[in-house]
Amino acid sequence: MGDDWDEAANVFEGDDAPPEPEKNFDEVGWEPGQKAPAMIPQLPTKGALNKMKKADLVELAEGRGVDSEGKKDDIIERLLA
Repeated sequence: MGDDWDEAANVFEGDDAPPEPEKNFDEVGWEPGQKAPAMIPQLPTKGALNKMKKADLVELAEGRGVDSEGKKDDIIERLLA
């Protein structure tokens, strides 16, 4: 009975085995000197901006690289400029 286990055992993982991620890469062809498209969401309308709180306008302005100092109306004008 002693030599029944000479070969390596095959191990199969059940349904609880962690999934292996797929290696799927989309190639993007950029021409030399070509700029990537801007991914900045569209700015809300002036009416929608007027309904926003100043703190939200400040955050929006800073995210767009616009001066966020001053009154609410000033920030809105700079955002829309």
